[in-house]
Amino acid sequence: MAIFICAQAVGAAAQEDKGVIVNYLQDALSGLGRDVQIEGFSGALSARAQMDRLTIADDEGIWLTLDGAVLDWNRTAVLRGRVEINEISAERIELLRLPTASGSPSAEAGVFSLPDLPVSLRIDAITAPEVILGASVLGEPVVASISGAAMLASGEGSAALAITRKQGPRGTFDLSAAFSNETRVLAVDLSLDEAAGGLAATLLGLPDTPAVQLTIAGDAPLDDFTADIRLASDGAERLVGAITTQTAPEATP
Repeated sequence: MAIFICAQAVGAAAQEDKGVIVNYLQDALSGLGRDVQIEGFSGALSARAQMDRLTIADDEGIWLTLDGAVLDWNRTAVLRGRVEINEISAERIELLRLPTASGSPSAEAGVFSLPDLPVSLRIDAITAPEVILGASVLGEPVVASISGAAMLASGEGSAALAITRKQGPRGTFDLSAAFSNETRVLAVDLSLDEAAGGLAATLLGLPDTPAVQLTIAGDAPLDDFTADIRLASDGAERLVGAITTQTAPEATP
């Protein structure tokens, strides 16, 4: 009888612990116009937790779903206000559309900034063998695999992402980016290599949608940003130069 009661107590404690962690993660990752829900969370007491499903929704509904996700994480770091994930993998990720902007218009409307989460977030490795992008994301449905990493803390963030297209014309996309809300400095290093009929040629409106190689690299304040660009199609260089963006000066009364 004592062993049975002890087992019941341990089971109840585990369930309570799981509920606390799930609620904490949902609250910490949610925010204005962003609702995170976790289903089928298990392994709360171990360093390797599993989720049947994680969804992120805005006012229009769910826009991102992760199925069969596994977290190799530092569980005790949650108690110190940090979400540290050594690796997150998912059997399937579906991005139906891009999230809608939320919040009321203000003087700061239109100014890009990273979300200010109540916890710091670090993901050393992200992998998914199947990623489905809805037609509204890139103009046509895309199935690909991804790997990458991400960090977001105190208004600073960085991400690295490698995407390989699995259906349709061959295509690879590699991105490394970082941004700071305080300094407003954006660092971008992007490369794309696609066979004929790929997304880049279609989006750029290139005649006959040839094979495309594109690189963009820049590291400067967002309000006065310059990036070097190189575009080649069918192995021939078509464009080499720089892209510059500047904030328009405020009108004087």
